[in-house]
Amino acid sequence: MNGPGRRIARARLRARAALAWEAARTALWPAPVVVAVFLVLALGDVLPGLGGPVHLAVLSAFAGWLGWCLFRAWRRFRPPGTAEADRQIERASGLAHRPLSTLSDRPIADGGEGRALWEAHIARTSGALGVLRSGLPENGIPRRDPWAVRILAFVVLVAAFAWTGRDAEPRILRALTPEFSGAAALPVEVDVWVEPPAYTGRPVLFATGRKEPLEVPVGSMVRARVVGGDAGTALVVGGEAHFLEHAEGSAEGSVAIRSGPRIEVVSEGRELAAWDVTVTPDDPPTAHFDSVPRATRRHALRIGYTAEDDYGVEGIRAEVRPADEPDAEALRLPLPNLGDRRSPRGVTYVDLTAHIWAGRKVSITAVAVDGAEQEGRSGTLRIVLPERIFTHPVARMIIAARRELRATEGSRRETAARLRGISDLTALYDGDAAVFLSLNSAASRLLEAGDDGAAVDAVRELLWVVALDLEDGDLSLADRELRAAQQALSEALERGADDGEIERLIDELARAIERMMREMAAGSEEGEDVGAQPEGDGLLGEQDLARMVEQLRELWRSGARDQARELLAELRNILENMRRARMGEGQAEFASETMRMINELRSLTRDQRRLLDRTFRAGRPPGEGEQGARQPEDGGTGNQLLAGGQERLRRRLEELMRRLGERGGESPGGFGQAERSMGEAAGALRQGRMGDAVGAQGRALQGLQQAGSAMMRELARRLGLGEGEGAVRINDPQDPFGRYDGGFNADMRDVELPDAEDFESDLQRARRIRDELRRRAGDRSRPESERDYIERLLRRF
Repeated sequence: MNGPGRRIARARLRARAALAWEAARTALWPAPVVVAVFLVLALGDVLPGLGGPVHLAVLSAFAGWLGWCLFRAWRRFRPPGTAEADRQIERASGLAHRPLSTLSDRPIADGGEGRALWEAHIARTSGALGVLRSGLPENGIPRRDPWAVRILAFVVLVAAFAWTGRDAEPRILRALTPEFSGAAALPVEVDVWVEPPAYTGRPVLFATGRKEPLEVPVGSMVRARVVGGDAGTALVVGGEAHFLEHAEGSAEGSVAIRSGPRIEVVSEGRELAAWDVTVTPDDPPTAHFDSVPRATRRHALRIGYTAEDDYGVEGIRAEVRPADEPDAEALRLPLPNLGDRRSPRGVTYVDLTAHIWAGRKVSITAVAVDGAEQEGRSGTLRIVLPERIFTHPVARMIIAARRELRATEGSRRETAARLRGISDLTALYDGDAAVFLSLNSAASRLLEAGDDGAAVDAVRELLWVVALDLEDGDLSLADRELRAAQQALSEALERGADDGEIERLIDELARAIERMMREMAAGSEEGEDVGAQPEGDGLLGEQDLARMVEQLRELWRSGARDQARELLAELRNILENMRRARMGEGQAEFASETMRMINELRSLTRDQRRLLDRTFRAGRPPGEGEQGARQPEDGGTGNQLLAGGQERLRRRLEELMRRLGERGGESPGGFGQAERSMGEAAGALRQGRMGDAVGAQGRALQGLQQAGSAMMRELARRLGLGEGEGAVRINDPQDPFGRYDGGFNADMRDVELPDAEDFESDLQRARRIRDELRRRAGDRSRPESERDYIERLLRRF
């Protein structure tokens, strides 16, 4: 075959293939439409609900319809011949006058000049063919489907697949396998949702309709409801199948999920729905002491603690155990309401002086518990439990007998004999009938106790009360009442008690503080140990404490619940750290005068800080800051006013230094620095050098703070408080009398009594907010959702 002949043969082969594809597609187009319609019905889960016989009939109809379409296509399909292929090539190549037919023609006369002429004609025609194209198959379907039914069917099919997602395969299988249960089956509807544990604070997660994997906390409850499910419906979680309870055409059940990676709903081996799942673990909590637990000035054990948990801490306790005791004493630590429960921190005070382990070395461990009852333990510390030291001779003997008392018969008899012997020493306790009767009653109860451990504990409590009464009289009773009132109010605030109970407990706390201060004042008049001084000498007084209690009440009433809890914690800290120091007349006068001077220094320091702020604002260029610096109209006049204010502060400092010198005391070094810096600042202000003035005022402020700290240390030293546990340090936020010092070092962990003006302003704002919320809650024109939200806010008031 020559060159043109091979080109024509290849072109004819391509053209016949294109024509064959076009003919087959045109003949077969109804068959895919039939399949698409069936899949749409299957994905919609329509066929299983028709019942077995009808389902089978529909399947048969679809099979017959599909077979008829295929048979019809076979009948209509005709393979293309050479002539059709030549016409396809000529159309695609743009050849006129049918040259391919010319090349296949034969001359009538074969010979002579006619033959030569014919060959020349064939050669010219072959040379004019050029590039032969077979063309692409044409789409003849639109002529057969003018309404585009095929496109609609496939669009609906794609949407059905997107809607069903992972459920597509089991639905198609159900459509292909009719069920013959004797009754028409209902369409199966699967609803699955996950309820995380309540302590996680996470919302319910609905799985139905979700395509992405589920992320759930461990211990979550997976709940399933299958409408139309049979008795064999099961929920498969973590590879384990749990059959659902079947009743009246539906099945329900729940399973706790502990592991993944998949949740499935199956029925007699058929998968109805499934989701991938990731189970997040719940790590156990951690607990720590913020410092080594130590004794306060009232012999309570101060315990500062922190804890952490990924979802929230539900409880904290401290376990105390002596080395030679098998059992531990669990001390419940309050869980603060302030801040996030995932990382709570707090401080509590526990009075263990009445415990039989008081004065002994013990190990103490903090234990945090989360919502899953997992425990996290801190490192174990070794401490000595606070012990009350008694000075009264009879009290000392009672405490010694109490310490050696055990529940055994021999110990009880021995202790009873000791108590009767102590009761005979009437001269040592002035023949107090209450003491005599209490000791003999305790001895009799021990002899009659038998194996009753509770009776022995009751005797221990009685002996402790008798010893305290001998040592302190009514002061110890007032102290116990105060501790009980503080603890009751703290627990009520922690659990969110109602307003009536809170008001009652605040009243009881106020009365307990009043009685405590009254008994302390009576002890002062008799020359006994005291922990507060008369009003007006600069120390913490009864009026200060009463004001804090009233502020606590107002904060609670105004809805500032967290601030109320914080203020109660501050009040407890103040009361627990009141130093019971014995001071003679000279020491009391010295302490009173020193505290007055320290308060004056506080006022001077505060005024110097305010002047520094004014100088800084005056020195800023206009436009700087949020609203721009406001300059006086006459800059020189403004600078002179600032300089005059600085000079007055310097004179006040000189007067304070003079008074300190008259007492024979040595002026702290910070005073000299502050006085020189104040003079430099005044000179710089007169000359308009604002930057130099700010620097000098900053140095003056630093000198005042150093002087204040030095005066505090000197006062502590003169009162014998400069060494040991009660020593006053630079970073100690308390003065020697347990009062919080908020005046000198800004970086100290100081807690000041709330300023009265600021406190009243805050309360007024809180009341205005509350009244506005009540007004809006009563406005029926507002949306119901907004009024519901306001009602929830008002519950906090």
